[in-house]
Amino acid sequence: MKRLGRRPAAHEIRAHCAELIRQQSAAGNSSQMMKILIRITIKSSPYMQNVAHLIGNYKNTVRQYVGAEMPEVADRVSICNQKELPLPLIISCKKYLDKAKRVARELELHYFNIKPIIVIGGLDSGFESFNDGILKLPVSDDYEGLPYKMLEVFTLFDALGARCGVIKIDDDVTINKDLPPNLDEVRSAFKFADYMGNVMGYPHFDRTWHFGKCNSSVSSIYGKAFVAPYANGPLYFLSKTALSKLTSHYLKYPGCLEGELYEDKAVGDILHSYGINAEHNPLQYTLQIDTDAPDRLASISA
Repeated sequence: MKRLGRRPAAHEIRAHCAELIRQQSAAGNSSQMMKILIRITIKSSPYMQNVAHLIGNYKNTVRQYVGAEMPEVADRVSICNQKELPLPLIISCKKYLDKAKRVARELELHYFNIKPIIVIGGLDSGFESFNDGILKLPVSDDYEGLPYKMLEVFTLFDALGARCGVIKIDDDVTINKDLPPNLDEVRSAFKFADYMGNVMGYPHFDRTWHFGKCNSSVSSIYGKAFVAPYANGPLYFLSKTALSKLTSHYLKYPGCLEGELYEDKAVGDILHSYGINAEHNPLQYTLQIDTDAPDRLASISA
């Protein structure tokens, strides 16, 4: 704005970002800055002809960053691809991290010796980090930030080439340790599906499920329309195709999550718009993971 002496138009922002990207690339500067600039470019002009090329550049930049700074994350993706199994992601927060670590230890032994990745948020840094099996994303760690946490982590693993997809797992599930899953059954269940879990298929879902879970003391009732059936949040699967659709949509239209509270519904709504609908397959029976955890609603004083 200072350079132009006026408010810039979207095409001018895109051109300025392109100039900065060339400068950053020539100087060999941080890939984090490149990621930011590419995302600004995509968001400012989501309908430009070369947007798919820019999204590809963004994924390449992510892969370079992870390969240099978090190689173990890339290794875990590679192991899952070799075993032809989806990568398990345990979604948690700092408050429930001990619970998530317990689930991760039990799940590793249960799920064919594949180490799951625990995902939390934290706004104290502007970049991803990975330590002791915990992937920390630069997003809010509270309940209201959960949709952004999910779309950021799906975007990351799409870029890393999770060829067999991912399984989203809540941190309050119970592993049925006495009933190990069957490897052939698991591979078969995920081979031809794009999006599946325990499907919520009706418009009369609980619009106050978030009460007592949000940071705000008084939560408003959820007000968005029912769009399509979606896989219930504690346990669901996304294929490589589904991850790619979510990534493309989120990078182009990050405003799609404004006002969202329920990450599972948001994922289902986005995928439905691309013709990918939730397939009803309660994965707790395939994976022997019990999702009937007690509610974590906080007590509300008068």
